[in-house]
Amino acid sequence: HRMERLLGNAEPQAYRKGQRVVVARRTGDVAPLVLEEESSTFPITVGDQTFEMVRAPGVFARGELDPATEMLIGAMTINARDRVLDLGCGTGIVGMAAARRAANVTVTMTDADAYALAAARANCARNDIPAEIHAADIVDAIANERFTVVACNPPFHQRHESSGELGLRFMRAAHASLLPGGRAYFVANRFLAYESKLADLFGAVTEIAGDERYKVLIATKVPSPSK
Repeated sequence: HRMERLLGNAEPQAYRKGQRVVVARRTGDVAPLVLEEESSTFPITVGDQTFEMVRAPGVFARGELDPATEMLIGAMTINARDRVLDLGCGTGIVGMAAARRAANVTVTMTDADAYALAAARANCARNDIPAEIHAADIVDAIANERFTVVACNPPFHQRHESSGELGLRFMRAAHASLLPGGRAYFVANRFLAYESKLADLFGAVTEIAGDERYKVLIATKVPSPSK
């Protein structure tokens, strides 16, 4: 049903043990995905800010605020005129919180999931938060943009990649997207050994928040030595 709405066609090809293979053939321009009009809304409060959010089935945590993302938002420092990239934005709550944290903050959001992007657009519109929202795989750099802050809650699994491999791809994308002196915030499960990989890329990494389940790490991009 969702593929038919997006692409205009969807044909079942095989069915076995409750799983289906469906093929869709692109026949023209693909309309941007929008959430169903009947999508319900609910409030999320982060610190002293409350946001009206759309419920988003099929998106991580159904668009609700999971503990790791809440920890990430609480640990971030956002300064006036920061340029923030919410990398793998999901429904956009991290970038939205950053936008309200200080004056003249600009926010860009990227995600590879069409439903997450639709939810992020709807949430930003409902909360009157201007943001650039782009469909992009994590290996894609925002070609002509660089940021002072990258914030990221990497997905735990994707396709056949291990969590370590996937996390490294996000780290490399964050490093490439930052201006010299910019800082990257990552939240991860406690057992994931992100510190050594971040140290290899950035030079240094510090845990700034955490509990027995999660940790928030910050790494600053060291300026290249002048020649």
